[in-house]
Amino acid sequence: MLTLSFQLALGQNSYKSLLTPISLETTKTDQDRKVKWVPYSNAQGAYSIEIPDVPMKQMDREVENPLDPEGQPYYMNIEFISDPKLDFNYLIRYNDQPEGYYLVNQEEVLETLGSELANGIELVGDPIPFEEQGVKGFIAYLSFFNTYNGVFKFYFRGNRSYAIMAQAKEKGDKVDIDSRFFTSFKLEPFQEDQISDFVFEDLFQLEAPTEMRLFTETEGTPADEFLYTRTYTGTSDFTGGLYMVETSKLNSLYRTQDVDTYLIGALDDLLEYKDSIAEKELIDINGVRGIRARILNPNTNVQQFIQTMYVDDHLVQLYSCVGQEEIDLGLINGFLESFTYTRKAPKMDIRAPKTKEIVAALLSSDTTQLKRGQTALLYHDFTTADVDLLLSAMSYEAVEDQGYEKNKTDLIIPITKLGNQSHMDGLLAYYQQDQTPEKVREEIVSEFLNFQELQADKKLMDLLLTDPPKRTEETFLAFYQLEDSLHLIKKYPQQLAALYRNDDFKDLLVGLYADHIMGEDDLPEMFSALQEAITEDIQTQLRKYNDATTRDKEFYLNDSLIYYYMSIAESDPAVDAEKSGAILKAIYTPYAKEPWTKTEALLKYMRMGYEADPEILKQYMDPFYSRYEIMEALFNAELADVIPQQYLAPDSFTELCVYNYVGDYIGEYNNEVEKMGEIEDSGVRVGVYKVLSTSDESEPILAIGVIDSPDPEDFSVTPAYTEFDEVKTAWKAQARALLRSYKEALGE
Repeated sequence: MLTLSFQLALGQNSYKSLLTPISLETTKTDQDRKVKWVPYSNAQGAYSIEIPDVPMKQMDREVENPLDPEGQPYYMNIEFISDPKLDFNYLIRYNDQPEGYYLVNQEEVLETLGSELANGIELVGDPIPFEEQGVKGFIAYLSFFNTYNGVFKFYFRGNRSYAIMAQAKEKGDKVDIDSRFFTSFKLEPFQEDQISDFVFEDLFQLEAPTEMRLFTETEGTPADEFLYTRTYTGTSDFTGGLYMVETSKLNSLYRTQDVDTYLIGALDDLLEYKDSIAEKELIDINGVRGIRARILNPNTNVQQFIQTMYVDDHLVQLYSCVGQEEIDLGLINGFLESFTYTRKAPKMDIRAPKTKEIVAALLSSDTTQLKRGQTALLYHDFTTADVDLLLSAMSYEAVEDQGYEKNKTDLIIPITKLGNQSHMDGLLAYYQQDQTPEKVREEIVSEFLNFQELQADKKLMDLLLTDPPKRTEETFLAFYQLEDSLHLIKKYPQQLAALYRNDDFKDLLVGLYADHIMGEDDLPEMFSALQEAITEDIQTQLRKYNDATTRDKEFYLNDSLIYYYMSIAESDPAVDAEKSGAILKAIYTPYAKEPWTKTEALLKYMRMGYEADPEILKQYMDPFYSRYEIMEALFNAELADVIPQQYLAPDSFTELCVYNYVGDYIGEYNNEVEKMGEIEDSGVRVGVYKVLSTSDESEPILAIGVIDSPDPEDFSVTPAYTEFDEVKTAWKAQARALLRSYKEALGE
């Protein structure tokens, strides 16, 4: 990423005197001809240029890395030329990317140049892209303090960027992009790097064009796939090229059967936005399997090279970002091909099964070992030959660990995906044991369709009807695989209708009907028995839902069920208008602030053209919590005349708008609004309010709102504002200051 910071580049006190618009009349076609010009070259920067024969000032600076403020900063190599004899000031700068980074997106540099300039410095027109000397760049014309003109010319060379600048000292003077300062700039050949040996423990060594230093280190736990990951990086002093070595120590329970397939998949996982693989090949370096690839991205001028290898008990990745020149110099081939495996004897066979060790860990009384075995289920590559052993571990007690959910799904998945008929029978035998927890039975059912070509769907349906798992919480996975398997569901319309008699499945089946069946051409008729069972049962279930005691006891009486009922009321062709209204009315009657589904049902009821009973409408509109949404719905339905007049009054409506503004901002609507008084602004009444949270013990905050009634032609909130400051004794003065802040925010 390219960072422009003129204060840092030029010095806090000198940058204003340096800099200047492009409009402009006079042009000195060959700048500063009255002084002698001399050639200047920088061997490490790999460039040469002609400059005025006056003293040059070194102004190297470090600039914070915006991608990683805690990481290594940018180091700007800056040479600055300014002298009373000169009509122009000059600056030459180059920088490599910070350790571990590369210039990802040139287009982003072009797009954000204006926003990165210092205050008082403006970009004039769009940057002009160019390509010369085999590299790309752009020219940026600048105006400094709307008085002086300047030009920056940027070059992107591999992982290095250059910027040269000329700035006129006189008002109206124009900087000539064709002057000798700009035209004499030449990119010189890179100096030859000093090759550095990199040795990692006893495992491997390689040669890099720069010294490799530890960049990051991440320690895992004994249960993790990688016990540690260490990243070493180096940036060439002469080319800016990035070189990286990353080593990850594999857990001893790790296994992959097909190394090549894994490596190809791992390469694809590394690709970023717009990355494309230009070349890739599987490699074998003295028995070390790996993959090597060259990656291109239109957003950057560097090329990425990746070489990923299984090196005994480590996964090793060599990575580099360089320009074409470095490739031509052979630096990449030297880096990648110099890899040498040095361990005398391997410590691990990544292809060998570790199933016995995993099962032993799962059944261990040692919690650390149990966690190891549990996590290994995620990264060990199992085969059918392992399933017998895995079945023997079904009795283990799962534990939570660093985000690992307490379930046995990760054990059940390989059993069901790799198992045969014998394994299916074994899993069913465990399922039917009295001591098998209901939650585990649910997990088995949720993955049962993985037994392909074994008529698993028929067996699953039999289980759900004759021996289903008992629901233990609102989330119920027993129907998980069937929800999106219409081709299977079509085989069992009568069985699904029968399953509806089980309360544990009611919300799932209503959801299946609402999402996939109602309104379709042939499905409603096929599932007519299920349709009838659902629609005839809605009022019964709503009576249960409206009984808070019953609702708390039954997991299926949840908000999802009510949303499905609302969807049926709105969209099911089989439900007539009268029944639709009755469904919605049964949801919102009787009044209750919670759950919000009741208020939503009332809103839908009115949007469909039904008129709510004035008494219950008043109950829903009395609290601020739901009043605004109901008022908006009534206005949109041209039913504003049923809104109680007290809510349309300016004071009442403004209090509501203040409540909404504060609630929307903090995502918390447990607030009380109390009017303290008014102030006036150019004839406009502005209310001053104290807003108190009822969910905590925080002090009241001050808010203001323009006192007004809703516009009958365009219903919307009246302006309100707060900066969440506590109410002060001199609240009127505080309110006037808040009003000034509000107007400043609006640009008034």
